[in-house]
Amino acid sequence: MKIHSIPTDDTMRSLLTHGSADFPFEYYLDEISHFRNKSIAWHWHKELEFSLVLNGTVQCSDEQTIYHLAAGDGLFINSETLHRFESEDDGIMVNMVFAPKLISPQGTLIFTEYVEKMVTSDFPLLVFRKDHPKQQQVLKHITQLYNAVSKNLFSVYAAVYSLWEALLDFTGDEIPQGQNKGSKLLRARMQKMVQFIHENYPERIRLKEIAEAANISTSEALRCFHASAQTTPINYLNDYRLVRAKELLLSTNDSVTSIAAATGFENPSYFCRTFRRKFEDSPHRFRKV
Repeated sequence: MKIHSIPTDDTMRSLLTHGSADFPFEYYLDEISHFRNKSIAWHWHKELEFSLVLNGTVQCSDEQTIYHLAAGDGLFINSETLHRFESEDDGIMVNMVFAPKLISPQGTLIFTEYVEKMVTSDFPLLVFRKDHPKQQQVLKHITQLYNAVSKNLFSVYAAVYSLWEALLDFTGDEIPQGQNKGSKLLRARMQKMVQFIHENYPERIRLKEIAEAANISTSEALRCFHASAQTTPINYLNDYRLVRAKELLLSTNDSVTSIAAATGFENPSYFCRTFRRKFEDSPHRFRKV
């Protein structure tokens, strides 16, 4: 299946239906350049996701880290992990999304022992590099699942089961347990605040307004961003503005002053200084490279 956008609700949860009730699996071939701003916007879902980069390079971000993947690299994204993808070249990837119950129905011994522990763990995502010997086994199974989607449902199910076994073998006893209500509450608050920033970054935004998006105090908003992203809400806002500005510099002929204003920077000189600090180049020279 090919899509060019992911609709989300007010918590950034994806509204896409992945497969059917009796076989909750969906396969997406994503050419990231076809998405708005060459990025798949922030979203999350309860389903598990395995990805394989087929062409170009792809950057995957969670709430804390940006992961750079090349063709042949793979990825596992755990349930309820907030993430986004972007590509500065012609990045193409396949994303295979399925409900945990596809491996085994909830309440069964298999689900309790071999699925639930991962789904409720503190693993947000795992990257698998094609040149890393220990990770190649999981990559092989991700590729087998990709090949199985052109066959039949039983082949897909068999590949899912084998891939999950390979993932558990890889992680072993390293799965950090104990995701508690506090961490889930933190995630929900971050989702609301991050979405508010992404929807309103061109406007003048104060810390109080970011906090109000999650119905919390400004001090709690600062705590959430420090715990989840090791930054402040305003620094996150400015970094996001700079990323959007970089995209406009590459995709339009608008003046630097116009781009600064369009991305929420009221002072063009301040915009140029902060752009140089982040990207080690001025906006004018960056556009010419």
